[in-house]
Amino acid sequence: MVLRPVARATALVLVVGAAGCSDVIVGQYDGSGGSAATADDAASPTEATASEGQTDTGVPATCLADDFDDGIIDGGFWNTWVEEDAALEEVGGQLRLTPPSYGVFDTGVVGGSKSSFPFTDGTVQVRVVTPPPLDRPAALFLQVGQGSEILLLGIGSATVDARRLVDDVPISSDAYPVAAYPTALGFRAQGTTIDLEIAEGDGPFTVVHSYIVSQPFEDASALIMAQTYGDNPDPATLVVDDFKACYR
Repeated sequence: MVLRPVARATALVLVVGAAGCSDVIVGQYDGSGGSAATADDAASPTEATASEGQTDTGVPATCLADDFDDGIIDGGFWNTWVEEDAALEEVGGQLRLTPPSYGVFDTGVVGGSKSSFPFTDGTVQVRVVTPPPLDRPAALFLQVGQGSEILLLGIGSATVDARRLVDDVPISSDAYPVAAYPTALGFRAQGTTIDLEIAEGDGPFTVVHSYIVSQPFEDASALIMAQTYGDNPDPATLVVDDFKACYR
């Protein structure tokens, strides 16, 4: 799949949260870099306590993960917000985000200080179960950041949106038209270079864009957000699953 950038004027509100969490779950990832990573790089979590896994190369790796399977958004793992008439719930092993009926407002989850992670060698991924409708003013975002510097990967308005922001100001922004949305969003870090990636079906992750951050993300956090940026009187519920942040 080849994505070519197009201009996009959609307004975005970026929410950066802080606070703590403690639900740490362990999986594995393959530790390889580049665009050939597969959707199975971070295995399904099997434990609910902190420990280490092993990559295929024997290098210790740790994953923070949430499969949204217990029916309650873990207030130790995530901080949440719900603006205006939005809705946010964990049901049937999924995180369900219904954005507001008008914009620009949003809802979502963000990791805090106790669920932060070093992101200089690893992956952050989430599976998209139900993306935004192509013809509605709604968007779904995955972002990773440290302090005032944020990398964002979003889908909405029939585009994939990639951005780097510092102090909420876009430093770089690229949008790519798509006929269908990807089924997974992700980031892959190698030092200060972070690839923004998407996957389709059960296929491999491919790089949408790469950014060089100003300093290594030694204390990163992740965010998942649904947003309405216009009149949306009957908003569709957007659904994600299998969040994983794996690092070594």
